[in-house]
Amino acid sequence: MRFFSRTLLAALLLVGCSGAFAAKLTDQPTLTIPVASDILHVVDVSDTTSDPAGTSKQATLANLGSLFLANTSVLVNVLTDLPAPVTGVITLAANTNYTLGDDVSLGTNRIDASAGNISWTSDNIFGPTLTYTGTGTMFTGVDATFKIFNARVDAPTGKVFDFSDVVSPGSNIVNIIDVQIDSCVSIGDFDGLAGLVMSTVNVPSTNDGVAMAGSNWLVQSFIKLGFFSSSATFTGIDLGTSVSPNIEIANLFFSAPAGAIGVSGAANSANVATGSIATFRDSSFVSGMTEISGISPNDIRWAFSLNGGIPDTQPDAMVSLNNNVTETAITVQSTAVKVAGTWVVERTSLFTADTTGRVTYIAERPLTSPVDIVTTISSVSGSNKDIEVFLALNGTVIANSGKTNRVSQNDPKEITVIWQLTLNQNDFLEVFAANDTDTVNLVVSDAILRAR
Repeated sequence: MRFFSRTLLAALLLVGCSGAFAAKLTDQPTLTIPVASDILHVVDVSDTTSDPAGTSKQATLANLGSLFLANTSVLVNVLTDLPAPVTGVITLAANTNYTLGDDVSLGTNRIDASAGNISWTSDNIFGPTLTYTGTGTMFTGVDATFKIFNARVDAPTGKVFDFSDVVSPGSNIVNIIDVQIDSCVSIGDFDGLAGLVMSTVNVPSTNDGVAMAGSNWLVQSFIKLGFFSSSATFTGIDLGTSVSPNIEIANLFFSAPAGAIGVSGAANSANVATGSIATFRDSSFVSGMTEISGISPNDIRWAFSLNGGIPDTQPDAMVSLNNNVTETAITVQSTAVKVAGTWVVERTSLFTADTTGRVTYIAERPLTSPVDIVTTISSVSGSNKDIEVFLALNGTVIANSGKTNRVSQNDPKEITVIWQLTLNQNDFLEVFAANDTDTVNLVVSDAILRAR
């Protein structure tokens, strides 16, 4: 059943008032379903050639475009309310809102939404159900924008969605919002779109989840999803090798047995465009499944927080010297040099560190970081040497960070430096020391450098 908005009535002006027609509009036969090539009578009020009130002109339904078609709605109570299937494919009309009013089975017919600008709803997530009993894909679309919302579907032997941009990758958006999928073999594949927004989707029974592909994405958003599976090969969200500047994962509740994976992605932040941040928060993974694979809280373009079984992203690094006997050579009095010794890398996240004691920040966003240095230091000979320890940034001593103590050969002392600074990508930190008394060498027997 097809309806048109009042916009249509307002645009079809006064057919019976024109001299081109002998009969009144109300005396004409009814056209139940107009098609794009049908000719309509309109009055162009901007053209006063024929009359001060406007000039009569013709226009096809297609000419009038979104004035009519964007407001076209179809109420679906039985299968025949949909376009007739052709070789098992029901092709939905462009610029049309389909509302399911009663339970309908598609049988093995699939729905093609490639015409674009199409929406599907049941007006109630627990309302009437659209069922697909085929083994293929229930909803497909190529180079098309599509929205399904407040809807309930079931595809017990098939896949629910398969959408891709082929002609112009990164051009179209698919929204899946407030949807109940009673059961399916897999939820869907999405390749090269501009955006996928999947929000408040519940799937009580599925063998597999969502698979992503393509490098032209602008937005990938997964919020408030409940996926439940008994399959050990289940993956809830597989980012594959897709690339997007905006990936948002939040409030997932996935349940699957051992062997299953919650979210899988490419190593070393490869799913996230350079200079961008993907967020992953407030999610739970239960029944023995592995929470994440490939991606990590230590990846430079991911930010994890408040997830069950996954540590939060915490930028930090720590290196240490223990029982060091290597001398730090002093050639010029009061000139600081890098502390010598073989350092142990204790921990790094969003930093790298090496055995020379260099700690390098590798993430792409600036980080304001407290830095702590604790040293135990002595002179190689003599006594009463005034020794100063500094934090160095990119090989240059930060003069105001210097802290001093008086040491001797047999009387090592502790010197602590506390500092804070903003780090940019590839900035590095080191510990420097100076002998302000003479040029006697120093030994830093123990030390810790920590950034966080």
